[in-house]
Amino acid sequence: MRHMGPITSLAINISDNILYSASVDKTVKVWRISDLKCIENIPAHSEPINAIVVADDGILYTASDDATVRVWRRNFCRGEWPHSLTVTLPAKCSPVKTLTLTADGGVLYGGCTDGYVHYWLKGWLSGQLQYGGALRGHTHAVMCLASVSNYVVSGSADSSCRVWSREHDGQHVCLAVLVGHRGPIRCVTAYLGHSGDEVEDGCTICSGSLDGVLKIWRVNRAKIRVRPASLHKPFCSSFNIAVSLTVRVSASKMALRGVWQLKKLIVSYCDWGGSSRGIRAFMETELPTFKEKNPQLEVVTELIRGQHPHLKGFYKNKNERVVCVKNLTTEDILLHATRLRNALGRKVVKLKTRHVTKHPSVQGTWTTDVKF
Repeated sequence: MRHMGPITSLAINISDNILYSASVDKTVKVWRISDLKCIENIPAHSEPINAIVVADDGILYTASDDATVRVWRRNFCRGEWPHSLTVTLPAKCSPVKTLTLTADGGVLYGGCTDGYVHYWLKGWLSGQLQYGGALRGHTHAVMCLASVSNYVVSGSADSSCRVWSREHDGQHVCLAVLVGHRGPIRCVTAYLGHSGDEVEDGCTICSGSLDGVLKIWRVNRAKIRVRPASLHKPFCSSFNIAVSLTVRVSASKMALRGVWQLKKLIVSYCDWGGSSRGIRAFMETELPTFKEKNPQLEVVTELIRGQHPHLKGFYKNKNERVVCVKNLTTEDILLHATRLRNALGRKVVKLKTRHVTKHPSVQGTWTTDVKF
């Protein structure tokens, strides 16, 4: 027995000797590890399933594009359908892309396409999950989550990671924003201390992006003595962030949104023409900074006397794009150069019929309820 679509997530329950697999076919399959046999097929959601996670007590959590997280409990006396739905947790009308649990299973986090990280708290007496709130900060979809001790790390399509701390009163504080990737962050993991030294005042974070780069971050928490404004607060906490390692992973086929497609930019100008007045100022003021911010791009200047200035871009798919910039200001020319850098180099095709993509976007299905 196999899934009818791509598998999106896996989770294992060692104590019960079973493996869970989730797919875009909206089902979760339960496999017995001993004989590799599928023992159950769970029609879990009405939309593709993006993530699953299993707690130590055997509770299964599933997240889907239908903007819900569902909780499943295994009952050994149910016969053919041992897994039963316990509760459905709504995620504020936003598809849920990733899940993570704290070590004790007391807090469940779900990353959504609206950039929020929603979390649910398990009651001490009832054991039921109750909505605790949302962590706001990302501007694009949250694609991955990791939890270690009282830290939560979220990676987003906005190319940044955020480190959150869960305080004793249950509130969350954003401790750091990790910026350095040039593409959406697809996976993160974290552990306490540095190089195996488990220290409670800091953690090490590993982040992988669609730009093919793996980064390792060290977040240190230190107590700094300051002059107290009040006798009740003689100390303050600070976080020191350092990138300890950057590894570029070579790949022949990389996601277009993770790798810049513009290879070369030619800036053509005239040294005396009036229509090139703006581009000459652009070359003196903005072009050096533009080169510094885009080291992956080859920028060349070309002198063309008696002609209007233009920008010419060469893309990896062997397409070219030319933009005339005569009589434009420095700001307008910089805007055109940035648009050439951000473009994929594809030709514009007018669609006369309805098209359905076979590769869903990492942002999820767009709805009118998505907040930007």
